[in-house]
Amino acid sequence: MLCFPEPRRSDEFDDELIAVCADMVELTLERRRAREQQELVLGEMQHRVRNLFASVGALANVSAGEDITAFKAAFQGRLTAMAAAHSVMVTGCGADLAALLEKVLGPYGIARRIEIAGPPICLDTDAASAFGMAFHELATNAAKYGALSVEEGRLEIRWNVTVQKDARMFSLQWSESGGPEVKPPTRRGFGARAVERMLATTIEGQVHLAFDAEGLRCVIDAPFSRNLGSPR
Repeated sequence: MLCFPEPRRSDEFDDELIAVCADMVELTLERRRAREQQELVLGEMQHRVRNLFASVGALANVSAGEDITAFKAAFQGRLTAMAAAHSVMVTGCGADLAALLEKVLGPYGIARRIEIAGPPICLDTDAASAFGMAFHELATNAAKYGALSVEEGRLEIRWNVTVQKDARMFSLQWSESGGPEVKPPTRRGFGARAVERMLATTIEGQVHLAFDAEGLRCVIDAPFSRNLGSPR
């Protein structure tokens, strides 16, 4: 602010001084916005790292009951699924659902035996990790005992968004066919617990596993919320 004892006309020096002051204010605001953005990014990174360590610890605990060979294989596979979820993270949201599925299911031949269809969905970071883990467990089970264990087997994954009582709902169905006859398991392993409990808790929804003779079906229903993500 420039102050003078009496009214006066501004001259060229005054105009230049005002322009310099305006530039300094703009620079200060830009630096402040950059600092706030940096703090936001660091906070998000710390949040993801904490979640990552917590997830790794949980994986170690649930895999510990297996013999060392099975532990190594299962633990490595689950870590790979977590890495796949993080590799498709998008700035400003979490991960694109279709991209996540393609990343996790790529080794099983998506073009030949797997059909993926649904509207664009951007998952929250936590939901993306949970979905990545669930898809990995379902795919591993399918490759060992289900549709992906034989050449003629097929897997179809479809999801949609509907409106129920003024609330948007997300629904995904994993359907296997053409594989060996499915028999209900005699015990609940980590895969079933991961799909039914961890995913259901993370997205505040419901997970239904149906061991139909013609193929496993998994249906996931959840409301759109901060924990799940949003349509794109």
